[in-house]
Amino acid sequence: MKKIKFRVGSSSAFFNALNKDIERILSGTRLLMDAKKLLWFKMVFYFLMHLSAYLALFLSPLGKPGLLVDYTLIGLSGILLAFNVSHDACHQTISSNKKLNNWLYHLSFNMQGLNAYLWKIRHTGSHHLFPNVDGCDADIDNNPFIRLSPHHSFRSYQRYQHFYSFFVYCFYTLHWFLFKDFLYLFKKKVANLQQKKHPTNQYFLFFFWKLIYLLFMFLLPLYAGYSFGNILLAFFIMHFISSLFFIHVLIITHLCMETQFPETDENGCLTGDYYTHQLTTSLDYSPANKIYNWFLGGFNSHAAHHLYPKLPHTAYPVISRFIERRAKQFNVPYNKLSLWTAIRSHYKYLRVMGRPDCRFKFSNHKGFNCKNCRSASVRATTMKQIPVLTVALLISLVSSSQKKYVSLAVFNTQAAMPFGKFFGMFTDQFHPGIEVGYGINVSVKKKHDWFTEFKLACFYHRFVQTGIPLSGSFGYRYKIADRFSAETSLGIGYFHSVPATAKLKLNEDGVYVNNKGVGRMQAMATFGFGLGYTIDPSAKKPVTAFTIYQQRIQMPFVKSYVPLLPYNSFMIGIKKSIK
Repeated sequence: MKKIKFRVGSSSAFFNALNKDIERILSGTRLLMDAKKLLWFKMVFYFLMHLSAYLALFLSPLGKPGLLVDYTLIGLSGILLAFNVSHDACHQTISSNKKLNNWLYHLSFNMQGLNAYLWKIRHTGSHHLFPNVDGCDADIDNNPFIRLSPHHSFRSYQRYQHFYSFFVYCFYTLHWFLFKDFLYLFKKKVANLQQKKHPTNQYFLFFFWKLIYLLFMFLLPLYAGYSFGNILLAFFIMHFISSLFFIHVLIITHLCMETQFPETDENGCLTGDYYTHQLTTSLDYSPANKIYNWFLGGFNSHAAHHLYPKLPHTAYPVISRFIERRAKQFNVPYNKLSLWTAIRSHYKYLRVMGRPDCRFKFSNHKGFNCKNCRSASVRATTMKQIPVLTVALLISLVSSSQKKYVSLAVFNTQAAMPFGKFFGMFTDQFHPGIEVGYGINVSVKKKHDWFTEFKLACFYHRFVQTGIPLSGSFGYRYKIADRFSAETSLGIGYFHSVPATAKLKLNEDGVYVNNKGVGRMQAMATFGFGLGYTIDPSAKKPVTAFTIYQQRIQMPFVKSYVPLLPYNSFMIGIKKSIK
């Protein structure tokens, strides 16, 4: 393999100026001291969070829904522990004591069932040196499922990868635990790492930590009295949810429309120096957002991490401001988006990667220079997937449950803040709608039900739009008596909006024409609560009359004016058990 090198090396004018800024704020302020204090606080916080989530299994018996929720919390808290502790310890930033860093890293990382030793080899010895360079970055190794690089060979089914990738991502951490670690343990070539050999003790530790993980996830809960079937279901759900969270906050930092995938010239040189390469291949999303910074361990400030991996992630929000300023001064590409826009950009990138006729040129930082790769907006690309994903989720739920029902409701709608204009739904304008639903009682107890529902509705608001919501929700129902019940639910979905008024556009002839089209694709979140009355509880397939107050939040409605449009609805309907 030809040796790859950077053209300029350490002579970057951009980085020299940036480095002076960073040295000045580190020596002249309390930034580093405060960052390390916060890092230690977060380390204790996330260790306790993960431990508490696990111990909750044994403090008191949990029913099936409680077990599912607690396993999910174990998985998510473990991911957050890895983000905020394992990653920094891997880069020797938590302490000046190397042994302490290594101990913290291996403990916190191996607790997730994933091998710390193998990941560190790939992360520090491959990805950090040559991000997005084909054959040198283990994170974009060629795989048969998804085409992640424009330099990988194309398979015919990958033209649909922007649709099916979401479901592939559901299995990411499970695949890592069961297959990926084993592959890299016995693989001799890992990207740019040739003939890699591992110490004998690492083979022992590899299987030791895998068994410890299975002991904590299966054997101890079995000993505590939980059934194997419920544990297995909770284990899979934990990995599905953790995988989706893990992928969607990490993969966007390098694989999206804004980042570059440089190739070497005939001399083995990449197009820029080491420091500009790190910026052009990385993407920041909301680096100043305090919530993201608390949970995501600095991954949202990815440029700062690649330029200063030895500094604690708690200092990255400040460093990112200087990076953006100097990048603008020296005309170095600096990629920054919001989280949601970055996720959309990733799925658009997958769509582009699914086109066999593309020939990519990365001559500038503004993205692809390929006439065959130009497509509609990022939002349109991603929003088209939502109905497909929702329908696929419904099919999977239908096939897995036996307690089902259908519903029909009519409702009136008002555009208002939550609980605002409540009585106006009975006295003000009439904006009618109809909704059909399919529900599944996931868990049924004497007093409690957990349920999931899939709903399709249509309503007409004569001042705003005709709305067609398609949503899935998860909820809880409390049975007050034999006939009466109360319930609440949360959901997400797809919202198709057809403007109620004309949308004028000036054509080439100087005439205004109606450009309303077939409507816009939007996302939607819902919450609601309601009351039910079962007409004959002893019937084999009982009928229940219900009323529901529901809040829909449509987004983004008009980004510059009303980014979130709230709708209040009051529904009256019936539902009938079908199985």
